[in-house]
Amino acid sequence: MEYQFIDQALHVKFNQTRHRERMRKSKEEDSTEGVWVNGRNFIDWSWKYSDQKIIFSDWADNPGTSGKCLSMSTKFGFSWVPEDCDKTKNMKFICEQDLCKQPMECFQGSCYTLHCSLHIAKITDTYGYDDEPTPITCPQGSLARIESKEENDFIMKFLNKSEDFVQTVWTAGYDEDGSYDQAGEWKWQGTDQAITGFTNWAPKDDSYDYYGYFNDDDYRRHDEGCIALSRADNWAWTDIECEDYYPVLCEEPDPSTSG
Repeated sequence: MEYQFIDQALHVKFNQTRHRERMRKSKEEDSTEGVWVNGRNFIDWSWKYSDQKIIFSDWADNPGTSGKCLSMSTKFGFSWVPEDCDKTKNMKFICEQDLCKQPMECFQGSCYTLHCSLHIAKITDTYGYDDEPTPITCPQGSLARIESKEENDFIMKFLNKSEDFVQTVWTAGYDEDGSYDQAGEWKWQGTDQAITGFTNWAPKDDSYDYYGYFNDDDYRRHDEGCIALSRADNWAWTDIECEDYYPVLCEEPDPSTSG
């Protein structure tokens, strides 16, 4: 991702320490006391424009300030500081550009887009780690549900046009009742519709999985929690843990066919 100081606030999420390192380097070129990002606190801290709850955080220790808007302060090594929103209006802004977004393409009544830097959290708390698991929401529409071979083939061609760094892509598939060593029932987020028809699971490469169970067509583990599409497997379905950051495939009704 490329960042620059400009005069608008866009959708910014900081989920890795490299973002803060970039901000520290910028201090040599800019004398501002901090930069304004789009976190806000009305009831709980969330990201403005998406209303997604803030998961990763990097708050400064005892900053001596309070407020409803989020800034990154030079006084605290660009750690996070709650500021009065009137004060942040006089700060510079840090903005984020979605480099993996590609033009929308439509097929059989649905249109598809690809977005970077969106987090999908566990949709149901099967591991017991999160008190309030937060499902992802797309900027428009919802995570894609793949319900036929024809739709799957179209999505494969669509994803083949994406940048090379896009290797794994989230879909709406999730394992409602699975645990760390046992698969549950696969469903589509948003509809709770069970996945009973078309599937396109990637074949297991190893004879035995991590737990020592034999992998064959009659015994598929599929117990990690969420369905992603993998470039390494020609965009076949793979189950991986839900707590990682990957681009997301979003689906919305085709405006040319909707009433």
